[in-house]
Amino acid sequence: MLQAANETALFQDMVLHAEYDAHIRLPQELEGHLVFLLLRFLRGGKRLSGAVALHYLEGINKRGSAQIDALSDTGDACLLLAGMFPEQARRRMVNAGYFAQVGLGCYHFLADKLMPSRGELYRQLCDGFGEMLGVLRALHHYDKNGMDNTMLDAYELWNHAGCSAAFSELHALNGAIPVRSEQQFML
Repeated sequence: MLQAANETALFQDMVLHAEYDAHIRLPQELEGHLVFLLLRFLRGGKRLSGAVALHYLEGINKRGSAQIDALSDTGDACLLLAGMFPEQARRRMVNAGYFAQVGLGCYHFLADKLMPSRGELYRQLCDGFGEMLGVLRALHHYDKNGMDNTMLDAYELWNHAGCSAAFSELHALNGAIPVRSEQQFML
């Protein structure tokens, strides 16, 4: 039990430092969600492989708690992939914004489908998705000496998920103000 408490404290500290570095202050619920998401990933409980769109479609076709679990897991995996592992997008021949859109789609579906009290968490996850991406991007950059494709990833996450930290990165990297693309992919 002591190890679990130490792991939780470690991830809480990491998330708080990443928030500070990204100039983001997450609500306590979203902060806690990120901490436990990172803990589940560390313990191997997050499935980050496979086609996320297929996981989304499979989740939509399930019923009851199986549907909630499947879509929640897919949304969480997409949040991690978009924020911490954008290089996975390039390997899968998509962009980081694709993961953000699928993740947001999962959370939106659950927010709309569940009763108001149960759907509130998913509404908060939708509303804070861009900010959570910013915190995860800060964590991603901790172990990087050089940031490959940073501008492309930042643009996609700002354009598709409203990640304000990505917007700030774009502005800091090239001094320009980015413009949103006209075409938006919606699930």
